[in-house]
Amino acid sequence: DLRGANLRTARLDGATLSGVDLRGATVPLDLSVVNYLGQVNLSDTDLAGVSFAGLSLESVILNRANVDGADFTGAEFADVLAGPVSGTPVGLDSVTPAGTAIRNVAGFGGLLVGPGANITGLTLAGADLSGVDLSGVDAYDVDLSGADLSGADLTGTVFERADLSNANFAGADLTGARFLQTNVDGALLETATLAGLRSGVGPGVPATLPAGVVSVATDSGQILLGPGFSVTGFSQFGIDLSGLSATGLLLDNAYYSTGTFSGADLSASSLSSVTFEQVNLTDVDFSGATFLGVIFFGSDLTGANLSGVDLSSTEFFSTTCPDGTNSDANDGTCAGHL
Repeated sequence: DLRGANLRTARLDGATLSGVDLRGATVPLDLSVVNYLGQVNLSDTDLAGVSFAGLSLESVILNRANVDGADFTGAEFADVLAGPVSGTPVGLDSVTPAGTAIRNVAGFGGLLVGPGANITGLTLAGADLSGVDLSGVDAYDVDLSGADLSGADLTGTVFERADLSNANFAGADLTGARFLQTNVDGALLETATLAGLRSGVGPGVPATLPAGVVSVATDSGQILLGPGFSVTGFSQFGIDLSGLSATGLLLDNAYYSTGTFSGADLSASSLSSVTFEQVNLTDVDFSGATFLGVIFFGSDLTGANLSGVDLSSTEFFSTTCPDGTNSDANDGTCAGHL
């Protein structure tokens, strides 16, 4: 713990600085001589004119730091949390990953954005972040309620326990992003790209959604489901997903009981460790799906399409097969009774 320490004349050549608390400290003007800078807290520190040239910054915190004239030429950023910061640094156009930059956000200050950033825990309610690049960024416990994220690049961004209520995602790219325990109440998602979204249960219902994407009520909140979405650990009693169109759905570690998927399109989906107990699965399209550790117990698959599905790891117990026969009368399987 070196909070507030005066290290201006310290010799740090080749040093490894990991997990050091330097909040408010006076640091040497040349940190480029350091071998490694990771998990270091430089919040509330005057970094004016300090050189980070060629340095790897991993999970470094720069909140409320003065970075005026700081030199980041050739530096490498990974999960760097910086917001708000003051001043104008140099060399950000040469850092990796490309696109990492400081954006001036009205009412907030300088915010590090881009794929090398991290916005965990920040309060950015109502912020104008239109067109911003936050691809692959960790956004845990962040408040983006009412924020303008239209046209933003949010591919692979992880929103967990985040507040996205009433946020505008018009034209935003959320391909492969994650919504986990995240509030999306009133969010505008109609023209956003949600391909491959990893969806988890959270509070609130979006104001608008793209065609084919639905918000489904569960015992513990809402969950978004759509084609190509990835859902882990989503279990529910008595759920009604009849007519759901979710081709290519990735469903893992789930349990459903006494609900209905009747007429749903789950073609080309991947189901792993999923159990259906007394579920209505009549006329469900499972064609081309991948089953791994799927169990049907007392369920009804009448008219379901299982063409192209390898049932070798699938278990059937007292289940009505697609041809109307009972799995118990078929040596405990529906194979050959499709």
